[in-house]
Amino acid sequence: MEKIARSWTILLLGGHSGAGKTSAARQLSKIFDVPWIEADDIRLALQKIVSPLHSPALHFFLANADVWSRSPEELCAHLQEVGSVVSLALEGIINHHLLTQTPLIIEGDGILPYLATQPVFGGLEAVFPAAQAGSSIRTIFLQEPQEKIIAQDINQRWRGLSPHLATTWSRLHWLYGQWLSTEAQHHGIPVVEAHPWETLIQRLLPYLTE
Repeated sequence: MEKIARSWTILLLGGHSGAGKTSAARQLSKIFDVPWIEADDIRLALQKIVSPLHSPALHFFLANADVWSRSPEELCAHLQEVGSVVSLALEGIINHHLLTQTPLIIEGDGILPYLATQPVFGGLEAVFPAAQAGSSIRTIFLQEPQEKIIAQDINQRWRGLSPHLATTWSRLHWLYGQWLSTEAQHHGIPVVEAHPWETLIQRLLPYLTE
């Protein structure tokens, strides 16, 4: 596909697991000729250097043997806490790329909607006075509003899951997607339905070329 001009420096592509973020980021990276990273990589790096003692939220899903026996509602609350930790780390990456005007696409379920409205630059705009004029953040959240479709996708992606685990995962991702969507709309951030996959990129482009 022919490369398209952009008017943003940072693209944040959020949403629940299985919403098509990684595939979309990969394709948009080619269209806009911009590198992309996964917020999951940031989470994994944090888990290697930050102990459970210092950040229980970050390690919750790894440190509790009975984690998947808990209710999806409880798990959703903990997933939000993980997102808070990851998003805090992403603030530094976002500020750096805005200051240097180096474009980047970041995708992941660890992206929380508040990131799109945070004050940026961290006071360093005085050091890089030209940064503000040419830097901006564009944010979009992907969501599958139907829990049954999330369940179908999970069963296709993770064959062999026990019925209990598959049900818990699908409910968890649906709840988290609902929460992210509500928060995004509260901040005036567009929410785009994930399906049908075949037209997702075409439906995303109008938000990225205006």
